[in-house]
Amino acid sequence: MATWQAVLVFVCGILTSYALYYILNIPVQPCHTLRRRNLTLAIGVMSAPGNFERRAMIRSTWKPTTDKTVQAWFIIEAWSENVVASVQFSPIDPGIEIENCMFQPIPDVILYKSYEYIIEIENLSSSEKLSYFNVDTVLNNFDGAIYYHTNVRKYDTVLPTMWLEVKGISDIDDFKRAAELDDEWRKRNTDIRQQLESEADEYQDILFVDTVDVYRSLPIKLLSFHQWLFRNAHPSFILKTDDDCVINLNSILKDLSELKERNEDYLWWGQFRKQWLVQKFGKWAEFSYTADVYPEFACGSGNVVNTKVHEWIANNADQLHMYQGEDVSMGIWMAAISPVHIEDKRWQCSKNCSRESLSIPELQPLEIKERWRNLQLCDSLCNCEVR
Repeated sequence: MATWQAVLVFVCGILTSYALYYILNIPVQPCHTLRRRNLTLAIGVMSAPGNFERRAMIRSTWKPTTDKTVQAWFIIEAWSENVVASVQFSPIDPGIEIENCMFQPIPDVILYKSYEYIIEIENLSSSEKLSYFNVDTVLNNFDGAIYYHTNVRKYDTVLPTMWLEVKGISDIDDFKRAAELDDEWRKRNTDIRQQLESEADEYQDILFVDTVDVYRSLPIKLLSFHQWLFRNAHPSFILKTDDDCVINLNSILKDLSELKERNEDYLWWGQFRKQWLVQKFGKWAEFSYTADVYPEFACGSGNVVNTKVHEWIANNADQLHMYQGEDVSMGIWMAAISPVHIEDKRWQCSKNCSRESLSIPELQPLEIKERWRNLQLCDSLCNCEVR
């Protein structure tokens, strides 16, 4: 081998050794870290599968489009099956005792042939066993047509019992009408699914959560949003709102620049409900939380947490209990870390409006459009004559 070739091999060997040393000593980052985007504000908008008009109106009004550091997503249930009926047992309302068994009556419902029905049994209390109510029933599974899910602890014994009534010939007309209505519902449900898939493909701003479209699944949606966001972005602040709200985004972003200078680890900005009574009946009935009043929680029109609060929620989501709504659940969860509450009445808890309002809830789509038009014309969500 010629001298110059030997020198070349020697030099290449040295360069290769240095290159390998450099490569092998570069710290390797997880893939999700490389994908995570830095955001000033991430917005989660609670929505339902069929609320197409509301989402369309938000996209055409306040939803951010130009500032890539501000992103918004609609959070929607992946399941849209209807709840046929539901009951709850509690120490206050343990049910009706019949032959040493406790029953909660429901209105008569028709269960159709060839359908699959799911019975969910859930122990919402971390301190009381369901066997406290002395319920001792059995499950009759009629040839696999009915399934049930449960997260009841192993030492609880609660199973549903059903009475089935076979209708006579005189009721055939009622069945025909019921079948007709059922076909209409099935077609509507299929149409919603197809339209929702097209919407998700077109706008790329929908996050699907694997849960049922009922009020009590809202805490699951909120936790799922924080978990997904934690894996895919690094936001300084996170705003939660609903699809019946209009948001004054420019004013919010101006105030966030000031909040960023604050030195507290945990920040929560909104208008807070204080000493809110725990209800035991109706839509907002709560049987898991045993105190008489909730910890203070932000009303649903909009509230903001900083990244430390967001990361705590995402990291602890699997251990956080689901209470009757996402707002009261958030208040109970936050009691564990005691964030600094920044009380601000500009986050409206009702349709009332002041010139400085940051959000207004409970609006129909055309009302959102009107409020947004006011903001463009006179820098206020209220009517221009409001001072």
